[in-house]
Parts: sequence; structure tokens; C-alpha cells
Amino acid sequence: MNSSLKHILTVFVAIGVLSLIYVIGAAMMGEPSNRNSGFVPGGDMARFVIVSERPEFPKVPFTNKLGSKVRVTDFGGQVILVNLWATWCGPCLVEMPALDRLQEALGGSRFKVVAISLDRDPDKARDWMETNGIRNLDFFNDQTLKLHEDFGAAGLPTSYLIDPKGRLIGYLEGDAAWDADDAQILIEHFIEMQG
Repeated sequence: MNSSLKHILTVFVAIGVLSLIYVIGAAMMGEPSNRNSGFVPGGDMARFVIVSERPEFPKVPFTNKLGSKVRVTDFGGQVILVNLWATWCGPCLVEMPALDRLQEALGGSRFKVVAISLDRDPDKARDWMETNGIRNLDFFNDQTLKLHEDFGAAGLPTSYLIDPKGRLIGYLEGDAAWDADDAQILIEHFIEMQG
């Protein structure tokens, strides 16, 4: 065997060993993995990251339409989809009608969409929702941007699926067709998992 062939084989073996070490390390570190849940979403939901461990969602207060403080834990007993959005975010505005239709289709005692505006002026966000026919979503606002910071959202929109105990199931960065069949199948899957 010549030396160049030996070199090529050595490189392939090294790549294989490094890949195996990465896979074992990822499994031990609890890295997000959609394979761990036994459920692999499709469509836009293929970007949905299911976490292998369920950290608590931040208990940072935000406000409802009356200006009263609420927390994610106030929705106990429901699977909730927390969506962080703002009127200055173009993709957020494209996504909002789909979230509104998702709430209309699946909203009830077991599921709720909690779309939280990060606008500094809550009236601007509330007016945008009314003007654009967003009728199924309750209004929530976080002027402090604390939720965005505490949960390390990379940008807007970002959506988090939370279990009835206030723990993170998974997240999706960027806008998505939340009213599509793939999204509803994903959410129904996790609703059913809660019993």
C-alpha cells in the first residue's frame, strides 16, 4: 500500500472517530435533538428544535391587555405557544395571521397561543392587531424585553412551545406557517403527550 493511500485511509478513520465522539458527547450533554422525542416534524416545523431536557421557561412578568402582570405559569394546565414579536419586525407581521388562525383552530382548555409584543409602545402593537384583523389572540406585551433577554432569543420572531408545567418543549426561530397541517400535527402531538 503506497503512502498516499495510507494517508487517505488515516484521514477517513480519523473523521469517523471524531464523528462518533461528537455523537456520544452530544447525547451525554443533552443537546437538542428531534430524534429523542420519536417525532420528526415536516414543513416549516422541520426547523422546530425539540429539546431533550425541559428547562423552566423564565417566570419574567409581562402585561395583558389591561396592563396587569402575568407570567407563563399563569397558563398552567395548558400547552402554550409563546411567540415573541414586534411591529417593527417584518417577518413577525407576516406570521401573525397564521398564529391567529392556529389559536382559532386549536385554542381551548388544553392549548393557547400567547403572542407577546416587544414593542416599547403597547398601543402601537394593539392597534396593529386590531387594524389587521387579529381577533383570536389575546394581547400581551413586554416593554422591558426581559423575556427576550432571559431566554436568549437570537432574533424575532421566536416561538417557544411550553408544557403545562411551564417547561420548554422546543422552539423555532424565524417566521413559520403556524396554521399549516404540519404545525397543527406537531402541536397536537405534544398536547396528546400531556395526557
